[in-house]
Amino acid sequence: MQEIKSLLPQLAEKIDSLYGLKQDSSIGKSVSAKFDILDDAINNLEPGKCYLIGGCASAYRTSKLSSIVCEMAVNKDLPVILFTQSESALEITTRLIGQASGISTTKLRAGALEDNDWPLLVDALSQLNDSHLFICDDNVNEVSLIRQIHSIQVWNKNLGLVVIDDFWLATEFVLILKKICLEFNIPIILGWNCWGVRTDLLTD
Repeated sequence: MQEIKSLLPQLAEKIDSLYGLKQDSSIGKSVSAKFDILDDAINNLEPGKCYLIGGCASAYRTSKLSSIVCEMAVNKDLPVILFTQSESALEITTRLIGQASGISTTKLRAGALEDNDWPLLVDALSQLNDSHLFICDDNVNEVSLIRQIHSIQVWNKNLGLVVIDDFWLATEFVLILKKICLEFNIPIILGWNCWGVRTDLLTD
């Protein structure tokens, strides 16, 4: 697991490097979750409950979850752990920079920033650096999940949210997650492709 503070310098250096390439002529030429249908649920996340956000591939599920994470960690100043199964920690950090700055991830990934984007980028880097946001791109299992949550709880004492993205959940693990929610008194948001999963197991 990596704290976002350790990822920001890498991403800033990468964007700056890509921007430099764009300028070289020799090379050639989230208070709201920003998702209206979820706003009410997000403003009322209850500790001890699991929330399911399902979606098919390319349904912008990860983008919406990134918006929620940014809202909770930056705007509400709550410690957040994000477990990502399909993207690296650096790729997720790029998404979060996009959410915090309003700059499209396409521009960030290509380093194709315009002059008015730089102040927005600097401000977003500062906001995320001041947040208590932790990103884990390792495989998630019961032991690692409890260990990571416990370590943040001990350090920050008030973990605000856990998000697990793009995860194919076994029935047994769904039940474990519900118990973890209650034991640590935190909300957990689960995001995954929604085929073949008994969503009734998540109903409290």
